[in-house]
Amino acid sequence: AGQRLRHHAATFTTRVSFAPQAAGEFAGLAAVASEVAFVTFGLMGTEQGPVLAVLRRDGAGMATGGEMLQSVPYDSGEFEVRIAFDDGTADFSYRAPGSSAWRVLVEDVDVSHMASVRSNLFTGVVAGPYAVSGD
Repeated sequence: AGQRLRHHAATFTTRVSFAPQAAGEFAGLAAVASEVAFVTFGLMGTEQGPVLAVLRRDGAGMATGGEMLQSVPYDSGEFEVRIAFDDGTADFSYRAPGSSAWRVLVEDVDVSHMASVRSNLFTGVVAGPYAVSGD
């Protein structure tokens, strides 16, 4: 279930309990304009262990799952992620449940590639929980 982004400024937050068992497994949030225009933020399994990661796809020439913009090692378990949109940029923050302080993973990420005028789509951006298994 996702929510259509209706304003230039919006914030989406979710709490996730997840332990990736293999590289490529992912759970968190996604903001999607199309299959080739999206950002995701969550816990991802890698060969080196779990990481909180922001991935971005801007065109068919990029990797299907997007390219990693930033990541930080993170133990599996519960976490909260937040994507805050403001015009054509977004900030990506996380925290452990119960913590009042958000930690910024990456800020001022260009997300203008998802704008309706650029993606040529009527529906715009839909944001919500997202999970995928495998590569």
